[in-house]
Amino acid sequence: KEKKVESSAIINNTAIWNLGGGFGTIAILFATALRFCAGFSIAVFAIPVFRSFFPDRAADFGVSYGIVVALCGSASALLGGRLADALALQYTKLLPWPFCRNPNAARALVPCLGSLFAAPLWLVAVQQSHNLQFALFCLGLEFLFAECWIGTTTSLLAGQVNPESRGKAQGTFTASTLIGNGAPIAIGYAIENKILFQGDLVSIVNTAVVGSYLSSALAFVLVALLVKTNTAHSSSLETKSD
Repeated sequence: KEKKVESSAIINNTAIWNLGGGFGTIAILFATALRFCAGFSIAVFAIPVFRSFFPDRAADFGVSYGIVVALCGSASALLGGRLADALALQYTKLLPWPFCRNPNAARALVPCLGSLFAAPLWLVAVQQSHNLQFALFCLGLEFLFAECWIGTTTSLLAGQVNPESRGKAQGTFTASTLIGNGAPIAIGYAIENKILFQGDLVSIVNTAVVGSYLSSALAFVLVALLVKTNTAHSSSLETKSD
């Protein structure tokens, strides 16, 4: 009986609902998992997709793609954080509902719009794959919009949970990559077994990437609906927004 009590206590202490923040925390983790699905799908299949269009220039594309990811991804993370902080200060004046609910809801607009714009940019990059330079340009724009999410999202999560649960919350955030890793596995299974589009690589990857991006954008709308204001900072932010 004592062992059962101890095991149930461990489960309760590590459960998502004990992190604090209520449904807002769950919504953030749900949006995070969907966003990881898009990111990992691209990470695994972007080079095979474009290599199918440029079989003679696979090496050139690989090098250029790495540079685009590094530069545009880093710039996106930096600019996304600055934009989220700016929106949090002016949330009552600039933003539509539900992003005007509180400063954290305003921050959720950044990853929402990032995913929303990244989806069509990915499709344009693939459709313009006959032109390597233009395809890389579109991929650069896609990463510039897409990678703005992670800093803002981790900040949102840290602000929602109890201070004593931030370590567990970060661990749960990291563990959501397991769901993201499931996306490329599912893509590979669908291609190998010709479950969708007769196993066509490009069509299946496009469906997975765009579907994950759009689902993530909707999930961040849910975040804006459910997320709470950081108690410690709410008064100062509301004062600055007046």
